[in-house]
Amino acid sequence: MTTTEQGDGHVLEGADGDGGGRMPPRDPGEDDGSNRTGDPGGRGPVFRFVVTFAFIMLVFGVFFYAYFTGTAFFETYLDLNAQVSGWILNALGENVRVNKSSISAPGVALAIRHGCDAIFPSALFIAAVVASPVPFVSKIPGMLIGSFVLLTINLLRIISLYYVQLHIPGWFHVMHVDVWQPAFIFLALFFWILWAIRATRGSSSQGGGGDV
Repeated sequence: MTTTEQGDGHVLEGADGDGGGRMPPRDPGEDDGSNRTGDPGGRGPVFRFVVTFAFIMLVFGVFFYAYFTGTAFFETYLDLNAQVSGWILNALGENVRVNKSSISAPGVALAIRHGCDAIFPSALFIAAVVASPVPFVSKIPGMLIGSFVLLTINLLRIISLYYVQLHIPGWFHVMHVDVWQPAFIFLALFFWILWAIRATRGSSSQGGGGDV
């Protein structure tokens, strides 16, 4: 214990080393920084994720519905889905004809239109990846692979709907609207969760990455 005498005669006591010296009283309303999240206003990563995700989807929705659908590029993309699906069906022994974005065969007539393109689920997945608080470089492979898988599964959807219309046409609407559409939303979220688990583990093993 050391003592220091001030000029006015008061004596201050302090602790040497790690001793138990007295701390001055702290204002109950004072913030010691223990509850800080590093984000002004107390907004944490969940808040930033939600805002970023909502903003990306808003921008995508405006661009997609106002400028992209109906363009020659979009029509070519739909035609490509029909062409690839028709090629696979013919390879499986079916005798289908493809005319632009339509697939036809005896008893079957499929038209690939907006909503059968898997673009919205892919955008949902990409927006969730971009909004995630991990380094951007680790997002690029996830966005590319996840989008490719979703677009590939869309071919499986088209082929499955062909067989449904061929063999059990009464179930076509149920499979098309009630099964496949929500299934794609689920798959987009499921793939994002898988990616997020892998990405956060990778960031932790490398010492962690800054928020984006």
